[in-house]
Amino acid sequence: MSRKVLLASAGLVAAGAVALSGCQTQSPIQTQFAYQPADGVAVSLGTVQVRDLVVVSSAQDQPGVLSGVVVNKGGQPVRVSFATADGGQTSVDAAPGQITRLEDGTTADPAMLPKVATAPGGLLQVEVSTPEGGAQNVKVPVLLPQGYYQTITPPATSGATSTPAPSATDTLPVPSPSTATATTTP
Repeated sequence: MSRKVLLASAGLVAAGAVALSGCQTQSPIQTQFAYQPADGVAVSLGTVQVRDLVVVSSAQDQPGVLSGVVVNKGGQPVRVSFATADGGQTSVDAAPGQITRLEDGTTADPAMLPKVATAPGGLLQVEVSTPEGGAQNVKVPVLLPQGYYQTITPPATSGATSTPAPSATDTLPVPSPSTATATTTP
């Protein structure tokens, strides 16, 4: 090989290495960035950690159920409180050294919010607090009771009614002639 061809080849290799190294600056390695590999958010309050926190609700202004887990790494029971800006609140007691599920579709008394001011697909501002760990405000996703969350619904004993009470504008059913009974007075 001639010296010119060798230098030209070395120059092409060097130019290719420089060009290819630019890909790294435009596409950083994703494993170097922290992320939450779940639908919900994480909250750390001292020895108490809340993981995968979501609100499951069928519609805006309807009841919602908190789903996720509370991990109490401390030696004492802890009450974890959840509050929304519109006054909705609930709390869960977490045993020491235990993982407590907020709701898994089988819990008889779920952590429920009486009214969720955000429609499914949005984010609801929730304050999560413990007496020892303080409070932290987080934006929690509101999800429909579908797929993985389809078994998570507010309990029927929550005061929610399936049929609304009649209002002044509602019409009442009129009995048909075959079911009407006539009474006569002498």
